[in-house]
Amino acid sequence: MQYTWIKDKNWKEIYDWDIISWTTFSWKPVTERVVYFETGFYMVPIDTDIENRWQVFARVSPLYTSKHMLVVDGNIYENPELLRQ
Repeated sequence: MQYTWIKDKNWKEIYDWDIISWTTFSWKPVTERVVYFETGFYMVPIDTDIENRWQVFARVSPLYTSKHMLVVDGNIYENPELLRQ
C-alpha cells in the first residue's frame, strides 16, 4: 500500500486502497475508497469498477488535504466487508 502523505482528522495516515468516509457540505455522509490512478490519489465511489479506466475518469474526486473531515474506516485487505455497503 502506498502512502498518500495525507492524514485524516484523527491524524491516521491515509494509504492507497483505504476506505474513507467524510461528510459533504450538505451534511450527506459519503464512503469512498482511495486509489492511485495515473497522476495522483483519488477518492472513488466504492461501486466503481477500477479496471474500467473510463468509468474511473468519470467518477473520481481528487484527494485533497483540505478535506480535513476525512476518516479512515479501514482498508480493502483487512476489512473487505466495507466494500459491500
